[in-house]
Parts: sequence; C-alpha cells; structure tokens
Amino acid sequence: MIEAVVVKLAAGRYEVWVDGERHPVEAERRKQGGGSNESEDVLVAPMPAKVVRIAVAQGDTVEDGQTLVVLESMKMELGVTAPRSGRIKSIGAFEIGAIVPAGTVLVELEPAGSEERA
Repeated sequence: MIEAVVVKLAAGRYEVWVDGERHPVEAERRKQGGGSNESEDVLVAPMPAKVVRIAVAQGDTVEDGQTLVVLESMKMELGVTAPRSGRIKSIGAFEIGAIVPAGTVLVELEPAGSEERA
C-alpha cells in the first residue's frame, strides 16, 4: 500500500508526501503585480506528527533545501526543508516531542538580509 498526503500551502503551492518523501508542487498561475506574498513563506506540518528536532533558530540564514524541522509520523522521519534561501522569521509555538496536527505552522521564512539593509 502506498500512502500519499497532499498539503495545500499558500498561493498555489502544495506538498505531496508519498511514503514519507516530500514533493513540492506549484500550480501554474499568472503574475499579478510586483512584490512578494509573505504567506508563500509559511511552512506547515504535512500530516499529524511528532516534532523530533528543530534544526534552526529565529534569525538564522538558511539555504534552499536545508532541513529546518524533523518530524516523525508512522515510524518515518520527515524533514521539512527550506523551499528557497532566506532567513528564519519565526518558529511555531511547539517543543521537541510535541505532537502537531496537520497544517500547524512550523517555520516562517523571509528574504535573507531583510533587516540587515543599511
């Protein structure tokens, strides 16, 4: 049996989890205006899971694909990774060992250097 979970993120972005492996998917859409949508940078738990490790702290600079949080579900570890380079704006209100429901905000990203410009 193959287990698949689809998590709708913001602005036409999805995560498809197949047997514990994450596959980011972005729906085609037309660009409307400039700027960035802050909600595109919210990473959520794809399924109910136990928080095993928090690999970053608020303010850390991260690279595309870097593991941010490790979850455990159905005896499998799931690494939640950065969809792009940036800086950790905030980490959700949970601790290691906590059970988080699907959709729980784990990490919020913002562009790297957003507060460092002089």
